[in-house]
Amino acid sequence: YRRKQDCVNAGGTHGMSLHVATRTAMRTGKGLRAPIRRASGAVEVRETEGAVGVGRQLVASARVRTEERVFSFRSPIGELGRYSVQVSRNEHTVDEHAPWAMMNHSCVPSVRLELKSIDAHDIPTRCVEIAVIARRELMPGDIITFDYNTTEWQMAEGFLCGCETENKCTVGGASALPPDKLARWLEHGEGQHAMLHILELLRGQ
Repeated sequence: YRRKQDCVNAGGTHGMSLHVATRTAMRTGKGLRAPIRRASGAVEVRETEGAVGVGRQLVASARVRTEERVFSFRSPIGELGRYSVQVSRNEHTVDEHAPWAMMNHSCVPSVRLELKSIDAHDIPTRCVEIAVIARRELMPGDIITFDYNTTEWQMAEGFLCGCETENKCTVGGASALPPDKLARWLEHGEGQHAMLHILELLRGQ
């Protein structure tokens, strides 16, 4: 029998092997603040200050080459939530306070998510392992973003995309993509990196 905590510990604190404890953030100038949490891999959590107040985001803390693993994490499996990541047709990660939950969306993302393993249904507390892979070369300070549509079929809360692209759009999951955009997304965009459950749902399988 495996407890929920064992699933988290398999990948370290919050599934990411954090080795520096949370500390009080100190201002380093307008916009980006000092790191408040660092991972043993190549990322850290930073506080940001914007028009809607203080937020948090995951940024690179070291150079990572294209297609290299930035970090990986493990999480218990649960239900859809505001900060969850969908890993199958009806299963999601559940630890909304973990550093990986700070990854923002972008239509031109810096990373992609790759499902590495998911426990069988006969295990009492099931876990999932996800690898975060660099889509381009990352340098310290680069924001870790992925396209939410590559994992989410229908999001708990849609929102207006604020990334720097020509056409602003509402992000609501792959099921909400308009037909014309969906075709471009699958053929030339981030749809090429969508998880298997998204591709199956789009094909009606």
